[in-house]
Amino acid sequence: MRFTSFLLIFSAQLLWPRCAVSSFQEFLLSACQYMQIQEYVRLLSTWCDWNCHSRQFLLGSAHLSMGEPDKACDWMIQAVGGVGIDAFLTNHLFKNQDHALTDLPRLQVTYFLKIIHLFEQFGYYDHVIELAKAAMVICDHDNPDRVRISLISQVF
Repeated sequence: MRFTSFLLIFSAQLLWPRCAVSSFQEFLLSACQYMQIQEYVRLLSTWCDWNCHSRQFLLGSAHLSMGEPDKACDWMIQAVGGVGIDAFLTNHLFKNQDHALTDLPRLQVTYFLKIIHLFEQFGYYDHVIELAKAAMVICDHDNPDRVRISLISQVF
């Protein structure tokens, strides 16, 4: 009985959207449960602001995997607001990056470069241009990645 209640409490903590560990969201994406991600985000969008940007990114990833690049692009552009703020989003996207990336605009540009690469892998080059233009809007003139983004938008 005691083990069962412990297991129930532990499971509830992992599924609770305000949990510091977003294991449930990661599980849904890694298990290719794209429709469930959409429903999960829809259910939480009306009342839960916790990790909302990471949910937007996951929803964008789900749409990308389901062949809906327009929706994916919109959701991933919205998710940029959580870069540097949303712990789940920042930790998972920049876990192998240099820790010197603490400047918010630089993190956001790096975020755009990562999702541009993701869209290139899926072959959605029209959206690469849109993402590059969105990145140029937030990119400082002295940012070293500005030239790279500029080239991406000109090549495609």
